[in-house]
Amino acid sequence: MQVEVDGAPLLQHVEWQLGWSEAIPWRIFEYQSLLALAEAGPWTTQAALAPPVESTVVLLGGREAPWPAWMSFRLSSPQAPFSGVHFRLEPVYQKNVEELRSRGLLWLMFAPLARDATEAQMSS
Repeated sequence: MQVEVDGAPLLQHVEWQLGWSEAIPWRIFEYQSLLALAEAGPWTTQAALAPPVESTVVLLGGREAPWPAWMSFRLSSPQAPFSGVHFRLEPVYQKNVEELRSRGLLWLMFAPLARDATEAQMSS
C-alpha cells in the first residue's frame, strides 16, 4: 500500500503469518526488491526516485520467547557493509490487550490473540 508520511510517499508492505518460517526474510527481500523495481520502472536510472519500502511481518502465533522488534536478511558477507533488507516484526500474540489498544484502532483487530485476552477485556 502506498501511504504518505510527513508529506513523502512510502510503500508499506505488511505480511500476516500464522508462525515464523525461515523463508520469511528471503521473501521480504524479494517483495521489497520487486516493489522498488515496479516503482522505478524497468532498466531506469531513476531508482533513487522510487519511494522507500518498509515491511512489517505480523506474527499471529509462535514461540513464547520474545522476538526482536527488527529483523534482517543479509546478502553481503559479514565483512562487507550491510546489503539486504531490514523489516519490523510484530508478534501480536505476545502483546497484551492494553498494548494493542494503545496503538490505535487497527491493532485492536488482533486483541483476541493477545496473551491476556478475556471476554471482559474484549467488551471494555
